[in-house]
Amino acid sequence: MKDCCDDGELTIEEIHDVTLNLIETLIEICDNANVNYYVAYGSLIGAVRHQGFIPWDDDFDVVMLRSDYEIFCQYCMLHQDEMKPYKLFTRESVAGYPYNIARLNNMDYRAVYDNVQNYDSGVFIDIYPLDGAGADAEQVIRRVKKKKSNLFRIALWSVDDHYTKSTYHKWYRSLAKFFVRGYAKIRGSKYFLDKMENFKNLYDINSSRYIAEMTWDSGLTLYEKKWFENYVYMDFENLKVKVPVGYDEFLKCHYGDYMALPPEEERVPHHEYKVYRR
Repeated sequence: MKDCCDDGELTIEEIHDVTLNLIETLIEICDNANVNYYVAYGSLIGAVRHQGFIPWDDDFDVVMLRSDYEIFCQYCMLHQDEMKPYKLFTRESVAGYPYNIARLNNMDYRAVYDNVQNYDSGVFIDIYPLDGAGADAEQVIRRVKKKKSNLFRIALWSVDDHYTKSTYHKWYRSLAKFFVRGYAKIRGSKYFLDKMENFKNLYDINSSRYIAEMTWDSGLTLYEKKWFENYVYMDFENLKVKVPVGYDEFLKCHYGDYMALPPEEERVPHHEYKVYRR
């Protein structure tokens, strides 16, 4: 394989162009599989506030209800040959893939990560499944949040490629991280990722008032299921994309005053990777 760096690193504008083609492919797959997606997180802020990408954002996020997510993943696995150069990454479809979310990749490009054990990633869209999260918010938070956050932290340590000191700037936290990370490496990422994956089975989505991203990421934010009972279309660059009907409540839940721009020094990409043409 030719060295990925030979053709130069993609600019943020070039990443946006490639990602727009990925979004079109995602929409086409969802239409063919008869499932819904919802633009979410920073990408949803982009749709509402900028009618496209946040200028300094370097990825794209969608969420799907678990039933649609499973159908989407199965469809991609059945049609993977005809989808090239697009490829869906899940733990089931790609050996060594280190996340409990799916990523739709354009494999004409290669993403090189700062501190993740190497796997062959392209430019990608993150696809997060949403699961049932019960009807009693306080009970769910008490039961799940701390355990999920700890598992997520250890899972990341199990797949990093070098040790870094604790960001809490306390020597004993760095020492604890050193030993727990060592245990995580011995135990292996599958153990911790499987434990996180089990959270999807805690609550029946049909009887839940709330839904949440239960199997990945730190912390736990509960969403009213009714926010995702329908969708509206919004402009996103040259596309029309689906956003949850409760997009305003969803964004306020995550970000507060999401229409306010952050300080200028914070207007930078937050993901630790670079992208190259193959």
